[in-house]
Amino acid sequence: MKTTLMMLLLCGGGCTKWTAAQMDLVTQARHGIALIGQGDQQRAAAVEELNKLRRERLDEAFDADVRERESLDADWVIDARKAYATAIDALARQSASIAATEEVRRRNLGDVDAALARLQWLQSIQLKLTPNLEGQR
Repeated sequence: MKTTLMMLLLCGGGCTKWTAAQMDLVTQARHGIALIGQGDQQRAAAVEELNKLRRERLDEAFDADVRERESLDADWVIDARKAYATAIDALARQSASIAATEEVRRRNLGDVDAALARLQWLQSIQLKLTPNLEGQR
């Protein structure tokens, strides 16, 4: 009993400031996670715009190839269509890969934020349960 009381007194003295400082650090970490999320949204918009530009350039290149030909024989049209389809598929695969990576990153950041929120909640309980012995000195 004596040991338990002594441990409570030792742990209780000054712990409120320590716990409050920890909570402030968690708050700042959560703010950092939110900023990363905002940056990711901006990057995703830029990647989407880049993908649109790549598709437009591919379309323009195909159109230019067709216009430059004096005659369109069947073999050339078939080969050009295959090459165009291959390029479109490559763009689609690249876009899907980027989207999957962004989704994993978004989920990971969400999980980190959820863990920090739980930590902050636990710290708030600790702060409520810790006697404020500093004011009694």
